[in-house]
Amino acid sequence: MKITLSEKTEKKSVFWQIEDLKFLLFLALTNWLAHFWYFRSFGIYEDDHFRIPEAMGMTLMELYNYVSSLLFNLGHTQGRPLHIIFIYIFSFLGAKLGGLGAVYWIAYLLTTINIILFYLLLKRIDDSVIFPLTGALAFTLFTADTTRIWLTSVFGLQTTLTFLLLAFNLYISNQKIISYFIIFLSLVTYETAFFIFLTAPLLAKKLKSKTVTKLLQHGLIMLAIFMVVVLLRKISGEYRATELDLLTAIQTSLLQMLIGSLVSLKSYFISPGKTILVIFKEDLLIFLVFYLVASLILLRKLTSQKNPQFWHQSLKLIVIGSLMLILAYPLTFTVSATQINGPWSRVHMAGAIGASILCGSLGSIIFYFGSFYKQQSLAVLGISLFFTLLVGYGIIIQKDYQTNWQYQKDFWREMIPLISDVGDENLVLVESKGIHTATQQMRANDWNTPPVLGNIYKFPQSWQYPPKVYMLTSNWEENIVAGKDLFLLNTSTLAAAGDHLPVPNTDSTIESSKVILIKSREGHLVRAKSPLVIEGKSFNLKENIAANGQFLPKGSLFEVIKVKKP
Repeated sequence: MKITLSEKTEKKSVFWQIEDLKFLLFLALTNWLAHFWYFRSFGIYEDDHFRIPEAMGMTLMELYNYVSSLLFNLGHTQGRPLHIIFIYIFSFLGAKLGGLGAVYWIAYLLTTINIILFYLLLKRIDDSVIFPLTGALAFTLFTADTTRIWLTSVFGLQTTLTFLLLAFNLYISNQKIISYFIIFLSLVTYETAFFIFLTAPLLAKKLKSKTVTKLLQHGLIMLAIFMVVVLLRKISGEYRATELDLLTAIQTSLLQMLIGSLVSLKSYFISPGKTILVIFKEDLLIFLVFYLVASLILLRKLTSQKNPQFWHQSLKLIVIGSLMLILAYPLTFTVSATQINGPWSRVHMAGAIGASILCGSLGSIIFYFGSFYKQQSLAVLGISLFFTLLVGYGIIIQKDYQTNWQYQKDFWREMIPLISDVGDENLVLVESKGIHTATQQMRANDWNTPPVLGNIYKFPQSWQYPPKVYMLTSNWEENIVAGKDLFLLNTSTLAAAGDHLPVPNTDSTIESSKVILIKSREGHLVRAKSPLVIEGKSFNLKENIAANGQFLPKGSLFEVIKVKKP
């Protein structure tokens, strides 16, 4: 029986749909292992403390009112209303579905959606099988940005990549008007990914003579969208738009584009070495053997695939990837592109797209030469080992987040019984010496402690000045005396950003009798007794009286931290 050409094409189409499903499942598994395997022991970090616990404790009506207030308040949201809205909505949904663990499930699903959209984009711009898979794996395991599991980053930053990838896919599908609306949403979520969309006309499989004209038209539309948002920011009084120095902005952008591009690519080659150094210390072997076997099985099937226009197509993809990588950095003004750890590594978030296309192109080249020299197995082994070590690096990052959250839980579990009598107009000041205040990726028990107590307990609405906990600076005793029985509260005494001082961005004082002072002694927290002597002067601290804490309603963090009742 003869098989017609249409039947062959249909069978091939069905075959690759099945293969695509296998690839997508493998990518989802990779994302899970590298970023969310330890999600049950992840917690709240850095900026999370100022939004996520609050959102978790909201009612639906409270959420609606808050989100509504943000939509038209660009000044309050730094011109990124969707950035904060997404953080609140997804945190609220997760809390209602199953607490903090469910919040992390939503984070996993969002990042997996981005991976799927990126894979589909690569499939649209290249007919081969190898390039989309290796590029998507590089995107999944992008190492320069270590905030893939930080909730503020996932909900507030990764969502802008979702819009960007949607816009790319829509543009290629000739749904250009919708794509421009979607990229506008990306701009008002988090702006750093916006300029990458300038490359959209270059993604056609075959570039035509009208491509330059299309690029100019596309660029003008993008400029119009950008200027509208800048104008709205200026009207709303958003400080970065009103105080922008053009010359400084241009110099910073050029420097960030150069440094950021190099750092993001360099991280791909540094991270495997970091994994090798701790492979036994961190008990990574069982993870990596499992993943290596799985990737070898998957990639082994691809060795027969060849790209008939190898050099022409690879050169085009390398140019596009390079442009996308460079265009990921011109709007990164506040954080240096040299950062590759901690919340600051978010500067590389948008760089994942261009860097991954370059990495996918390199994967295609390796496969091509492996086939040409009949060393397919060696090529498969090399690429599988590379991605396996990147998975290992992701697990190292997860363990850092794990440790950080444990530091925080230990701190608050020990703290609460010591301050059970805290009340209205009280402040708790903590000497940081001897306390874990950071891991490599995130700070712990540091500048972001002020809102935590108010999320462990729900304070009475009658309390005019609910109590907060502040970490003291290392030289607090040299600066804290403000007068007889008065302590000075500012950034020289408190380890807090100005916005989060007792009186925002303002020096203030407090009577020493309203202060609870906590110190660390032999690895344990202790409450300082009166009188406290500083520079020969005695200060009476708050007396330890009957506990209030045991009568206060539980807040959204009480069960998460598993606080022991006083």
